[in-house]
Amino acid sequence: MGQQQSHHLCNESKKYANQVAKYELLSKISITQPELCQAIAISQDNQLVVAACNTAIKVFDFSKEVLKPIVVLNEHSGYVDTLIFMHQSNSFISSSSDNSIIIWSRTSDQKYISQQKLFGHTYYIRCLILNIEDNLIISSGCDNTIRIWKMDKDWKCQQIIADHSNWVFALSLEESSNTLISCGHDKFILIFRYSKEHNLWIQIQRIQTETGGFRLSFTSENCFSFQPLQKGLLSFFIINDKTQLYQKKYDLQINGCEEDVCYFPLQYLHKQQILIAKNGCSINILKKDETQQFKLDHSIKFQHNSLFGSMSSNGYYLITWDNQQKQLQVRKAIE
Repeated sequence: MGQQQSHHLCNESKKYANQVAKYELLSKISITQPELCQAIAISQDNQLVVAACNTAIKVFDFSKEVLKPIVVLNEHSGYVDTLIFMHQSNSFISSSSDNSIIIWSRTSDQKYISQQKLFGHTYYIRCLILNIEDNLIISSGCDNTIRIWKMDKDWKCQQIIADHSNWVFALSLEESSNTLISCGHDKFILIFRYSKEHNLWIQIQRIQTETGGFRLSFTSENCFSFQPLQKGLLSFFIINDKTQLYQKKYDLQINGCEEDVCYFPLQYLHKQQILIAKNGCSINILKKDETQQFKLDHSIKFQHNSLFGSMSSNGYYLITWDNQQKQLQVRKAIE
């Protein structure tokens, strides 16, 4: 790897590179949930947790490290598949197999109301992401489309991207919100750049892969990770300075069984430089080494590949649900 390309992996602070924590199960505060939970989200301040419960959404107060039920929301008619908290508030967004997206707003009495419902997808929604400014939602799913939703007084669909030929499972937006990547069943990774001149996202690169993939994520402005199906590894792509196109630089073996299911996206914590990668029945925690390449630090093994969850944005908490234990399990970082 050349010096310039290697520098791209270093453009975040090295301060946190060696501070990866192990996670201890807090069994006393884990709670039983027999219903399918395909999505979990933790608010930016770690005060709230939302979890899917078949077609319902359970909202919990988590301010005292206890999952205290607040309310159950029942606006969706299909299974809830994705949940994400906004960055600037404790509002959150959900999507469902009923093909709808709901923006949930917190009220003065700490309850939640459906602020707006977004319709447009014609089949299951598999992925939902949000930019840092909370004014751009990007969704994708089994209608083979990516939809761009822009906030202007209310949420409206600004663009429909139909460049994939099969289900679109994963999306990731670079922090400056200028580059978008996607992958799915058609065995392609697509890269899009936002054009201010045309006010549109335009495809700039198409990368052929051996298999499709459920997960991918930016890990810096010029680097992203892709998890191919049934390979037990992560592939890292870095931009070429001359061509400004992405090239695969290395693969990294991770733990877990080959049989996997979608959801539980790759999650990268920029400040801590930690990458969380679910693979089958394992959750892999990766960090950067002295050369600023990712290395597997440790794995948490479960008994079932129907495993879903999320890590808090500061890396303190990992909350999961799996089809063996059928519990919302809370793990806390140990320094």
